Amino acid sequence: MDYEMIRKENAMSLDTEGPEISANENSEAGASPMHKEKTRRCLVCCEDFVSAWAGERVCKKCRSSTAWRQG
Repeated sequence: MDYEMIRKENAMSLDTEGPEISANENSEAGASPMHKEKTRRCLVCCEDFVSAWAGERVCKKCRSSTAWRQG
């Protein structure tokens, strides 16, 4: 198999799939879906808190604890 041809085909398919969305069209404030505030449940204490982005799953109270800082 010609790997160069496969790489070019993959690159072309990435260019043509789905509609293009500008940064201003993602949400009403222009923030990406990754950085949207949302109420989530803390994975440590199970209390609800407002998360600033999709990857924030532990509340500030738990992150500031000694046990969390020591790993």
